[in-house]
Amino acid sequence: YGQRRNLCRPWRRMNGGGRSKWYVHHGNLHQKSNVYRGNREMSSWKGVYNRAYGNENSWNHRGTGVWYQFGEAWENYIFETEMLTSQNGWIGVMFRVKDHNNYYIFESSRSTAYCQVARVVNGVKYLLSRSHAFYMQKNRWYSVKVKVEDKNIDVFCGRANENMKHIISTSDTYFSSGSVGLVSAANSGA
Repeated sequence: YGQRRNLCRPWRRMNGGGRSKWYVHHGNLHQKSNVYRGNREMSSWKGVYNRAYGNENSWNHRGTGVWYQFGEAWENYIFETEMLTSQNGWIGVMFRVKDHNNYYIFESSRSTAYCQVARVVNGVKYLLSRSHAFYMQKNRWYSVKVKVEDKNIDVFCGRANENMKHIISTSDTYFSSGSVGLVSAANSGA
């Protein structure tokens, strides 16, 4: 029970630049490497804007993640988890995951003091909504709940064992189904 174990087969890994270190310890999923960018990115961990798409709200920042590979057909659902970070980097959840390059993501970073929802298409993120009303601080457990229903995306967050607040509400029709997962970027303490 207390030993470190690799992930079981239904879970798939996604790596940006570098090798991730996802493992299960005492029943919790951990990620202990500082993966934060793809091979085409500059050294800034926040990623680079992708001006080729003519949109300053798109960028290549990747990090690492794991997702459940047998949830492709899931359409409308609620995904709820608890998260903790001991670093300043990004941490979050993926939903309506098609593969390692196509999904929605909710992520938060203490260093930027905001959270956001983005659509990732062919590995490039497109910002859908951002909120300065919430971000995850170091060494605290947080509850995160993502509700996807048809085109609607709602995110609720709060300190673990406390009432969650509705943080982000947005809509998008690009992905109508897909699995769930967890993400980490520039964060060796997730």
